[in-house]
Amino acid sequence: MDPYVSEADTSAHLGRKARNVTPSGADVDLDPIPKTVLCTTDGTLAYVPVDNADGEVVSLVVSAGYVALHRPRRIKSTTTCIVWTVE
Repeated sequence: MDPYVSEADTSAHLGRKARNVTPSGADVDLDPIPKTVLCTTDGTLAYVPVDNADGEVVSLVVSAGYVALHRPRRIKSTTTCIVWTVE
């Protein structure tokens, strides 16, 4: 039984779905755009936030458990950590 089934899905709630989007040689455009992403290994996370221009990339060295503070619309091919969406 899901005690939260009647709650509205808002940005303040945890996600209901997840997808692995770790790139393998090419950028990955996220459709639909998730609430955020979770990195499950150490490495580099490079992404384009939803309102940034294509060239405005956020690139960070992260530890496992890192949750991005922006809504990413594209995960760049230079990402080396394992990434999961929060939708």
